[in-house]
Amino acid sequence: MSDVWAGLYGSSAVIADCTGKNPNVFYEMGVTHTVGKPLILISENPEDVPSDLRHVRYITFQFTPRGMQLFEQQLRDTSSHALAYE
Repeated sequence: MSDVWAGLYGSSAVIADCTGKNPNVFYEMGVTHTVGKPLILISENPEDVPSDLRHVRYITFQFTPRGMQLFEQQLRDTSSHALAYE
């Protein structure tokens, strides 16, 4: 657990993949919020993003060659924006 905390605290930003509704990811999102780091949400399925976070911008993606190209561009743009305000 200390490795997770150190990784989240020491990062410039955190990318959280909500796909599959993994409870560990939700916990790590809470820790990220607690330490005040920028959080970028991604998911294959918008329904996997917690309902209380759907008002926050998130990136949806399709695991296809074209979908990954679009995702990479969106992630670059979103990361640049998130880090600009850090």
